[in-house]
This record gives sequence, C-alpha cells and structure tokens, in this order.
Amino acid sequence: MWILGVSTVLAVILSLLSGRWLSNIIMRPISNMINTMEDIERSGVPKKIPIYKDTKDELQTLANTFNRMIDRLEENFEKQSQFVSDASHELKTPLTVIKSYANLLRRHGLEDKEITEEAIQAIHSEATRIQKMTETFLEVASIEKEIELEMSVVNLVSFFQMILKQMKQVYKREISLHYEESPILIMADELKIKQVIIILLDNAIKYSHDKIEVFLVKNGDHVIVRIKDYGIGIPQEEIRHIFERFYRVDKARSRETGGSGLGLYIAKSIMKLHKGEIKIKSNEGEGTEVELILSASLEL
Repeated sequence: MWILGVSTVLAVILSLLSGRWLSNIIMRPISNMINTMEDIERSGVPKKIPIYKDTKDELQTLANTFNRMIDRLEENFEKQSQFVSDASHELKTPLTVIKSYANLLRRHGLEDKEITEEAIQAIHSEATRIQKMTETFLEVASIEKEIELEMSVVNLVSFFQMILKQMKQVYKREISLHYEESPILIMADELKIKQVIIILLDNAIKYSHDKIEVFLVKNGDHVIVRIKDYGIGIPQEEIRHIFERFYRVDKARSRETGGSGLGLYIAKSIMKLHKGEIKIKSNEGEGTEVELILSASLEL
C-alpha cells in the first residue's frame, strides 16, 4: 500500500508537471498571437507573430498564415501610400499649366484677345484632363476595369503643335517637332492620348537638360511617334520593369524629381486600350527614346 501510494503521488506530480509543460508549449504560440493582435489593435501598425521553433503543427500553420496576411496588408498599405504620391505626380503638370496661364491672364489682363482665348482654351483643356485623370486613378486603384474610349479622328501634327506650345510656355525648354507630311491622322481618344504624351514629355523634361525631339512618321497602316531625350537614361536591367505598376528605377532620385512610378503604367494601359504599343530604348548616360505605335485613320 505504501509503494502504491508513493507511486500514485509521483504519477500525479509527473502528470501535473508534464501537463504544465505541455500546456506551455501549446499556449505559448497562442499567447504570442494574442499579444501581437493586441499590439496591432493598440498601435494600428501591422506586426508579425514571432515563431521560435519549427513545430510543423496546426498552430505554426496558423501563425504562418497570419504572417502572410500581414505581409499582404503591409504591401497594400505601401501601395496606398505610393498611390497618393502617384496622384500628386500626375496632377502636377496640368495644374502647373493652369497656374501658368492664369498668371499670364493676370499680368496681361483681358486686353489681348489672342492671349485670352489661348489661356482659356488651355485652362479648360487641362481641367478636363485632370477630371479624366482622376477617373483613371480610381480605376487603377480599384479593379482596373476597361475604360470606355471616346474615339475620334486626331491630326497628330496640330495635336503635338498645341501640346508642345503649352509645354514650352510652362517649362521654357527646347522641344522640336519633326514630320514629313501633314496631316497625319489617327483614330483615338484625344484626351487619353494627350495624357500619354504629357506623361512621356514630363519624364523627358525631368530626366534631361538638353533638347527634346519628337518625330511623327506614317508607316503604312500605322503611325509611329518617337519622343527622344538626351538625359541620364535608364540602366538596361531596369527597362523590363519600368511599365510595372508603382515601379521606380531609383526611388531616391524619383523623390527629388517628383517621380512616382505610375505614369508609364498608365501610359501602357492607355496604349493597350487603343490596341497600340509602347516601346522604350535607353542607354544610361546617353538618353531615352520612347516609341508609340498607333493605327492610322483612313478618314480625311
């Protein structure tokens, strides 16, 4: 009886100790999860659950799933923050044009009819582009649904002459236009194509200090637009990534120049809607050439 009693007491003590040890093993990851979730609730900052041992059980699977979810949330938060910067970048150019023409009106008043009409037309055009651009931002930020285009015949020669006149007025840069025939017609959404051109010219102005050249060439059923600058260029290993959403070649340099990484993504999306192509050739330190390929219009 004495041996049986001692054995029973020892068995109970061992059971309690092993039970406590086992419960600690089981409860530790659960406690870590609870503490991590409480920290997230208090601070609002996503945090991962620390995993100290590779137990390969259901609790570790749960912790790994939670950590993957936190990774996705952090990625989405970063994209949302980047989106604010992207929107500021894309709105900067039209707002600068509007402000420039408003100042022009304020300096010269309404006496000069030609300047007044030019300023009103430019301000109206850029305000309309901002409205359309905002709609594009919302589509890019949400479900990236297909945009309905308002197609019309566009004379690229007069179209570029108008755009370049505005850009020269604002940035005081040399931008030359080259073409061998006129008119050169395409079927396109004028506001969307203007958005593409502004994005490309804005990049050329930001990343070069020399002249910028625009070439218009009709090649059979297609029209080719080439925008060439002689600036800092793009490293070869980066070119295949530049059309990715929110991708920036050099984040530090982009912050200095106001770049964001959404412009070329939007440009490619618009070209895709037009069933066109956009290609980039660049050599670091020598400059960049962007080529747009669009379908020519048969209408005169």
